[in-house]
Amino acid sequence: MAKGIKVCKVCGREYESCHTLRPNLNSSFRWQDVACCEEHGAEYLRQVMIARGELKPDAPEVQRAEEESAASEQTAVIAEQKKRGKKRRELDSSVSDETE
Repeated sequence: MAKGIKVCKVCGREYESCHTLRPNLNSSFRWQDVACCEEHGAEYLRQVMIARGELKPDAPEVQRAEEESAASEQTAVIAEQKKRGKKRRELDSSVSDETE
């Protein structure tokens, strides 16, 4: 299948999307079309429903979704920081090896 790069509408991260052949389902929501993961797809759909007036922003399920989204964002940031730190340590050690 043909693949493309899209930008998540929730976090702005680039992700690889698959252009699969889909039946004509106008009423179905595919999170893969707008977000990098299911959680961000759910968050995007929640934001759309609030904007359309189909969901109240102070509903308990909205607050729970916001908390889950914030937690997943923090986890992603921490993972990215760890990855960068590891790369930085590897670069630092390779630079020190070259200077010796």
